[in-house]
This record gives sequence, C-alpha cells and structure tokens, in this order.
Amino acid sequence: MMRMKMHRAMFATKRAWGPALMMLALGCGQAEEPADMASHHQSLGESTPAYYWSGQGSEAMPDYAERALGHVWNLARRDPAAAGILGPLPELPAVLDPYFVEMARWQGGHVLESSCECSPEDEAQRGRSCCELGMIDGELGCIGDVVACDSGVGTTSQEDRWSTFTLAGGVPINELGVVSESAEPSPAAGLEAVALGIANANPQMLSGTYNVMGAAVVRRGQQNYLGWVGGQSARALPVIPDGVHLIFGQNADSAFGNTPEGQVSFSMLYVEPNGPPSQATLVFDDGCEAMVPPSAADWANRSEENPFAGGQARLDVALEPGCHRYVFTAVDAFGVGHTYPSYGSLGAEIGNDGQVLANSDACPVWSAERPSMACLDPVQNCSQGDTRECYSGREATRQDDACHAGVETCVGGWWSGECDGESTPDATERCADLGSGSPDPGDGQNPGGAGGGSGDEGCGCSSAGTTGNLGALMVLGIAALLMRIRRRVLASSAR
Repeated sequence: MMRMKMHRAMFATKRAWGPALMMLALGCGQAEEPADMASHHQSLGESTPAYYWSGQGSEAMPDYAERALGHVWNLARRDPAAAGILGPLPELPAVLDPYFVEMARWQGGHVLESSCECSPEDEAQRGRSCCELGMIDGELGCIGDVVACDSGVGTTSQEDRWSTFTLAGGVPINELGVVSESAEPSPAAGLEAVALGIANANPQMLSGTYNVMGAAVVRRGQQNYLGWVGGQSARALPVIPDGVHLIFGQNADSAFGNTPEGQVSFSMLYVEPNGPPSQATLVFDDGCEAMVPPSAADWANRSEENPFAGGQARLDVALEPGCHRYVFTAVDAFGVGHTYPSYGSLGAEIGNDGQVLANSDACPVWSAERPSMACLDPVQNCSQGDTRECYSGREATRQDDACHAGVETCVGGWWSGECDGESTPDATERCADLGSGSPDPGDGQNPGGAGGGSGDEGCGCSSAGTTGNLGALMVLGIAALLMRIRRRVLASSAR
C-alpha cells in the first residue's frame, strides 16, 4: 500500500483561467472526405494522445487507473455519506475530460522529475511549476532552469500553466496532487481505497462547483503522483457520463457493495431527469449481458439539497483470463439509446487469477474497434442505413487538410460507434507551433496564432474555432448547471 505524503495534498486557485495564449499541432494521416450528412459532435469516453506535450505518459489519456479513480470519485459525489465522506451534498457526476487529464498528468511528471516541492499552505507557492514554462518545438516545457519553488522568480503559477491548454472544453478552477512512495505501482484492485482516501482528505473536490475533471496517475522510479483538476464546462451532461470495470471491496468492505469473489464489476452512472432506463446492457464481443439498472428510488428522493437525478447500473460477472472489449448501453424512457464510450470500446484485461490488470498494449483501455451491437433491441436513434459525420479524436484537432471526420452508420436503430474513414492525431507525429509566433488574443485579429497560416502542410491538427471566449464559457456553464438543477427540483416537487 502506498505511503501518502498529504502535506502536498491541495493546490487551489482563486482566479479564473486566463486567456488563450499558445497552441501546437499534432500530425496525422490522411483519409477521404465523408459525404454530406448529419453531424455528431459528442465524443465521450475515448482515450487520446496528449495534445500539448509528448514523451513518457503522453500516449493515451485517460488510462485505466485514471478512469477508475474518476469513477469512484463520481460514485462518492452521488452519495458522499455512504462513502464515509461528511460535508458535501450529493452532486451530479463530473465528466472525465482528456484535456484536464493532460493538465494533471503534465504537472505530475514535472513534480516528480524536477523534485518540485511547493507548499500548499503558502498561497505564493500553491500549485506552482518550478520553472518558467513555454513552448519548445511545439511542446509545453521548461524554458528556464528548474529552481526552488520559493525562489520568487523563475517559476510559473498554476493559472499561467493552465492557460497554455487553450483548447480544453472547460475552465479549470482547482487542482490537487498527492505524492507517495511505493516499491511497486498501486495494483488495480487497490484504486477504490486510494480514491476514497484522497476524497476523504479533500472533500471539496466532490463539490458541485466542478462538472468536468481530470485524474492523473504518474510514476517515476518509486514515487507516485495522483492528481486531480476540477473545473466548469458549458457542455451538457451526457446520459451515461462515466463507466468502468473494477473490483469493489478488494482490501476492505466497499461502500458501493463488494464484488463477489471471482467476478469483476462493470459499473456505469446513468443521469436522466425522467426516470431510470428501460434497459441497461453491457455489450461484449460474444453478446449482450443485462445490467442491474438503477432503482426508481434514486429519482423519487430528489430535493433542493439533493438534485442528483440518476443512479448506478452494475453487472458482476466472472470472466476468463484475457482481453474483453465492452460498451455500456442504456435505453431511456423515450426509447432513445445511449452508449459509453461514444465511439469504439473499452477493454478489460483479466489475469490468470481473475484479477483486473492495468491495461497493456495488447488490450488497450480504449480501442476504435467495437463489438457488434446486433444483440441489442432496436431503438429510435436512427433509421437503418442512415449515415452521419463522426470523429473520435478531440474535437479541437479536426482540420480539413489533415485530421478530419469519418462516417458512422445506423444499424438496428443504433449508431454503430465505428467511425469509418476518419483521420485522428498520431502521438508519434508532432510539429511546431502553427502560428506566426504571436498568440491569438481571441478577437480574430491574429488568426495565424490560432492555427492559421501554417506552413506545415498535412502535419497539424489545429483548432476548429473552439478556443472561444472563456469568460462566456464560464457563465454558460454555471447557467446550464443552475437551470438543470432548477428543472429537476421542479420535477421532484410536481411528483
């Protein structure tokens, strides 16, 4: 078990995220342009390479450990008291976002590699990076020497570090990091206890202030960094915002119900104001398995203090050793089908002893390959043979000349979740800052700074106009949350 050094536990901020400053491009291959068709802009649950840096840990995020941590934190948000966490009220889940994971993971690597020790109790040091940051050959890194955090000069505030992640679909507000030492990495089976330990020490991370988050698990030598970044986003909360496989209660009784011996739990959160799903199903390579759906009581017990309108669907099942691809699905009260992830599938790697393993290259936690959905009952999402534009990469990486959309087809009323012909970034390809060297102030006067005017033909995947006005994004995010909570409270009162 890891020995946690909680003196590095919390980095917080009192300021909003700064304006967009810098941008870089990832390279990718070519694919034919899809025909005109309806577009689909939601992309949820996929793992993508880092956008702003490369090297160790940049290949795919979130990984399995980060998904497991995020899911346990969301379960604790839903029912803090059951998880043994006093103080926070029940809250809606926070979406695990790759850009926020990237922010947290970069800082974790920096803290461990530079021995950057900043006191969270000292407001002048809290959350700083121990060097001046800048873009070097298109990547975020130190442009000056690494110095002590209390040097006063030559360091970078967390707000300035966050501001380099200009394409994130949300505004970071708080950050925490926990450094520990262990001879071996924390086993997958111990992640529930680790996540709840961090949440108990930092219950503010479960606050409704945050509807988007990033989790980070970084290891260098015998040191571990577990990080979290929480923020606000104007993005609507998906019906299935989160799901993963894990073993509950491996080291102690679980607040969420122990996984039976020899089995693996597949757990998803379902959030829809009109009631529980009519069906909750897990799709495997060899067919469908019905999940235990959320209870109707999860909807009946709503109040102004408890706006959560959703519940957990779960399947406990014994699996043979090996790699098992899977997709969470649910049908809402109106006959509309929902999936997690939006595209491709998740992978559960099971060892010879039946234990959940951290995913290897042979069984990636996310893959563009998807099991057949033919075992599902038809729904009303689309008509057989319909097609629409799709993209499984980060939306901001789409560009006509390099990274672009593919075609998704309707099968049995379900969108297939396979995006044929798309072209997404490759973590092994990277090119320098696309702009002319000057950042785009956001007023349209310097489009080159936002990815225009690049001389790297076929290399870069630049912004598709997503940097936006962050102040407006913040207002929209808060307004959307308040409106959704108000609707749910009114619906509860009407009942």
